[in-house]
Parts: sequence; C-alpha cells; structure tokens
Amino acid sequence: MQRNSLRRFVSGVTIFILAVAAPAAAQILERPASRREPRMWISAAAGVMDIAAIGDAESVWDFGTGFMYRASLERSLGRGSAIGVAAGRSRIPLRASSEMLDRVDAHATVTSLMATFRGGGGSGFHQIYVVQAGALRFTDIEADDDNTVIDRGGNTDFAFSVGGGFGYGVNTRLSIGLVQELGLILHRGGGASGNSSNSAQQRITRIGASYGFALDRPR
Repeated sequence: MQRNSLRRFVSGVTIFILAVAAPAAAQILERPASRREPRMWISAAAGVMDIAAIGDAESVWDFGTGFMYRASLERSLGRGSAIGVAAGRSRIPLRASSEMLDRVDAHATVTSLMATFRGGGGSGFHQIYVVQAGALRFTDIEADDDNTVIDRGGNTDFAFSVGGGFGYGVNTRLSIGLVQELGLILHRGGGASGNSSNSAQQRITRIGASYGFALDRPR
C-alpha cells in the first residue's frame, strides 16, 4: 500500500541529510577541544512504519505501511548514551477480515509510549543504536469507503524493538540521524475470553533531529 512511494521518500531525505552534513564538517574541525555536553535531549522524527498481520479475536488485521511521527525526551548518560521516554503516532492502512466480514480496506490509529535507551552519539558521523519497550495501542479503525467504525476502543499491547543507524553531530547541541528498528508486538485479542493473543513484527525507518540543552561545564 504505497510502499514504493514511502521508500522513495525515505531515500530522498537520507540523501538530503548527507548533502547538508558534508559542508558542516569543516566547521566542526575548527572548534576547540573543550566541549560542553548537554545533559538533556529533545528529539523529533518522522518516517514509515510497517506492521505484519495481527489476529484480533475472530478477525485479522492485515496492515500496510504508513507515515509515523515520534518525539522523545532523554537524559544523557555520557559518551553519547541516553535514556528517556518516546511517544509516537501513525495512521496506518489495513485490510480487516473475518468469517462475518468481507475484506474491508480501512485505517487505524497506532500510538505508542516507550522507555528508550540510545547509544553511539557524538560529533561528526557516528553510529546509533537503540533499544525500547513499552505500550502500543490500536484505536479508531475505520473503513475507507464510508468511514464505518470497525473498532473504536482498541487494544493496548506490549511492544519492544531494537535498531541501529547512523547520525551526524552538526555541533554540540544539534544532531541528525537515520534509524531503522525491528520490533515485536505482543497483541492481546478482544474476544469474550480475553485470552487470545498473537505476535507480529513491526519495522520502522525514521529520520529525525535531536537538540541538547542544560549544558555541562566545559571539560
């Protein structure tokens, strides 16, 4: 579902990041050795999310790929590492089907709240690796043709992911990066027994920027 156009979007923005980062390298080389590192980081990112099919009670949700947005607040641990919390939101296309329902094209709102660990930051080009775990919720599943509500209340599931990528430290405060994550959603169905469960993989590719504040004293 529009996966090719979304992937072209990610590739284009990645090339843009590389083009912007290259001229800034000369400026960083001129900076003095002493640095004041931020104690806190605030980040914003956008990208694409892909979720595998999920069985919910007596129905199946066959998800596609959709745009996602993410914001985070992190506390620095030093040496480029940080811990914090991240919130995300996406409106993802899907096809819902069951024994009582023909295949219906629809969209669902997917929101998340995660505890995060990030490592690998620094000046210039650097690697990034992330680990996160928390809650993911599906709500407002509506048919595309007539906006019929298939499921309004939704389910809250446990999810976790690991990922990696690369970044570029423009200066002490500002960093940009590209990260790819692979995760698992442990979905709890909403049937009468409440005991049905299903796991599904999720893949996220996101591009974002981080801004540091509350600087330490010079080292």
